Amino acid sequence: MRNLALLALVNLLWAIQFPASRVAAQELRPLTLTWFAMLLAAILMLPVAWSERRPAAPPGRWPARVAQVLFLGLSGSLVAQMCLNWGLERAPASNASVINLTVPVLMTVLAALLLGERMSTVRWLAFALSIPGVLLSSGIRWNETSFVEGRYFLGNMLIFLSCWGSAFYNVYSKRALDWLGPAQLLVATFTVSLIALLPAMLIYEPGPMQRLQSASPAALFGLIIIGALSLALSMFLYFRVLGEVDATQASLSIYFLPVFGVLLSSLALHETLNSALLAGGFLVGFGAWLVTMHEQRSKRTVTTS
Repeated sequence: MRNLALLALVNLLWAIQFPASRVAAQELRPLTLTWFAMLLAAILMLPVAWSERRPAAPPGRWPARVAQVLFLGLSGSLVAQMCLNWGLERAPASNASVINLTVPVLMTVLAALLLGERMSTVRWLAFALSIPGVLLSSGIRWNETSFVEGRYFLGNMLIFLSCWGSAFYNVYSKRALDWLGPAQLLVATFTVSLIALLPAMLIYEPGPMQRLQSASPAALFGLIIIGALSLALSMFLYFRVLGEVDATQASLSIYFLPVFGVLLSSLALHETLNSALLAGGFLVGFGAWLVTMHEQRSKRTVTTS
């Protein structure tokens, strides 16, 4: 239950990014906001990474380990952040809401390919409960979605590519956690992303420091919320849990994200919570609880036998 509670907290912290981004993005461009938020997250996690003890690493060559960090930084967090920001400039937000529902499925596929994890009957049942739950509670305006219009094709593809980046980062990190601590992994991969993202930010969004200096307190507060909570604390907790559970089990928890996103938006805008949100949230929570209880019982059985 502790891991389930932590995963729910992680998704709550990720969901805080949505309203914070709406405020900060009005004054800071997408790449500038992403770069400074990742920089803040890396700085905040640096003392933790410095004091963190690394796990007893399995035998392996350092070039392979460095390649893992580079893959995670370039193909994971960088692709996820850049492609999502660019995609949202070229496609409706409703399209992104639907496409992002593929992240847990993509994580399950990658967990099977990269980590050799298998889907059990209980895991399939949890997915069967969570998917209708998230559709009920996500508040997607289906009449506003458009996937076939040519003008949205590039944006849709960029958003889908960002989903692959997120899924890859969330799954492949489990291998790097064999020889790096959670904070060390976060700082290392974010540093790679920051170095790679810097030229793109300077080319496409010149004058980032002037934009940052002229930003309002509300925009700066949104930036701090994203960097400190949605990137630093949330990813640190996620990596801590990922070291103890399968990536497939962790992927199911991501269906909490749209539930919390709608919940926070409702509270921020003083909107009434509807029955669909409550029912969908219950299904998502029950599906995550079901697979968590099954995994714990299976581990106890293996331990005692």
